[in-house]
Amino acid sequence: MRSMGRRPSHDRSDGTEAPRRSRDETGKTDVCEVFEAHEAAVSAARKAMLPAAVVSALADTFRALGDPTRVRILHALSGRELCVCDLAALLGMTSSAVSHQLRLLRHLRLVRPRKSGRMVYYSLDDEHVVDLFRRCLEHVTHSGQAAGSGAGDHGRPGEGEDHRRR
Repeated sequence: MRSMGRRPSHDRSDGTEAPRRSRDETGKTDVCEVFEAHEAAVSAARKAMLPAAVVSALADTFRALGDPTRVRILHALSGRELCVCDLAALLGMTSSAVSHQLRLLRHLRLVRPRKSGRMVYYSLDDEHVVDLFRRCLEHVTHSGQAAGSGAGDHGRPGEGEDHRRR
């Protein structure tokens, strides 16, 4: 272990330094009071770090999942294949707005299209996407992050947002 001394601090009014501490919601300090880098742990973690391209792709995926409209689209597609018109009616959006979101999701390989005659149906791209969505949903409902997390408690799609047709 290499001791780096105390955590960065700030000056008190009397000129002495007081350690900066971050506290969690219970009032407990959530950072080390002394900064000591554990070289073996840092070295092992550094070797296991993801390549930059993978980090970027993963961040793009999570960024896409950060939009409530796209989450509703993925949720709808987790149950069944739907066409753009079906999704537009379900979400109370224009087909153009839904197509825009689907294009982004398709680019990230989260959804895939299937053409049937003049209709294009969308589904989740593969079981990895289904599993990712289900695990995230399970985490949110299990951890209590979402109020009304029961299957029947989700409200109407688009509730609380303005998705009027223009």
